[in-house]
Amino acid sequence: MSLAARSLTYYLKTSVQYIGYSIAISALIFVEFLFIHSGEVDAFGIAFRMAVSILALFIAMLNPMYALYSPNWYDGNVLSMGGRRKDIFWGSIVKEILFILMGLIIVSVIYSIYGTPEMIPAAVYLMFGSLPFTGLARIIGHKIRKNGRIAVIAIAIVAGLSAAAVSMISNSGLYVFDFLPEGGLSMLLYVLIALGIYAVLQIFVYRMCSKAMVR
Repeated sequence: MSLAARSLTYYLKTSVQYIGYSIAISALIFVEFLFIHSGEVDAFGIAFRMAVSILALFIAMLNPMYALYSPNWYDGNVLSMGGRRKDIFWGSIVKEILFILMGLIIVSVIYSIYGTPEMIPAAVYLMFGSLPFTGLARIIGHKIRKNGRIAVIAIAIVAGLSAAAVSMISNSGLYVFDFLPEGGLSMLLYVLIALGIYAVLQIFVYRMCSKAMVR
């Protein structure tokens, strides 16, 4: 097996592991909510809908989270297996997009079987909307790897100021954060924009990845 194929296989297995972790956590949440709502008429339905919704949320959250830690964690594993920096770059993209697609398929199938297909568009927006944050998180991960705690502090300050600004704009009524139209062309445009932003961020990720020191 070539170095590229071996690295890609590693990232594919990692994506499947991520999905497994997400499903396991959602299963525990299902049991918890089933216990909390025991005795109610639709206890199973309430717990099931909550677990599936949290599964979609976890998938959207875990992708940026793992991207943040990848430069200090998974990249080193690939290098130790003899992988190259370009293998890391392309493998990470495959891992991140495949994780979203697998999660979306699973959630959509569950929603369809359970009779709530109207929830699928929300899952699409949530998961594809996490891709730009995933690219940004990977950039931040490289900055943290290079600059250590100074980068963490700077990022925390910027994130805090950004959150404050968004809160002020939202509360002032100057802008309404209504970005979830029902579907169709609007959904396709949303997905394409999210993928476009993610692709642009990969330019910066590639530069950082190609210059990263081996540790």
